[in-house]
Amino acid sequence: MQDYGDAIQVRNCRLVGLRDLKGDIGWVRERIVAYLNQLIDWGVAGFRVDAAKHMWPRDLYDILKTVHHLNTSWFPANTTPFVYQEVRNTSSSCSYIIALTKVTLNCSGLQ
Repeated sequence: MQDYGDAIQVRNCRLVGLRDLKGDIGWVRERIVAYLNQLIDWGVAGFRVDAAKHMWPRDLYDILKTVHHLNTSWFPANTTPFVYQEVRNTSSSCSYIIALTKVTLNCSGLQ
């Protein structure tokens, strides 16, 4: 990472050397959604999206709009999962908040 102020660089980087899941590819999104749906079927009620600022908002939106409602064995009908994004800030602007879900913003230590 050269510039955390550059959204394209932030979202297209190999964060700490990790490869991108390529959320823009349909079959990748389908696998992610299938995994989340399996967890929902087992009774999971929410998800934390780690390092959310490194994902393209459209990719995250496309994933979240297709997950199942929560399991009606435990939750009322048509209840959606609670999803929040973890955003660790490394710049003074606390930018890159994606307005799709709740967000935990770690700006501690910034002045």
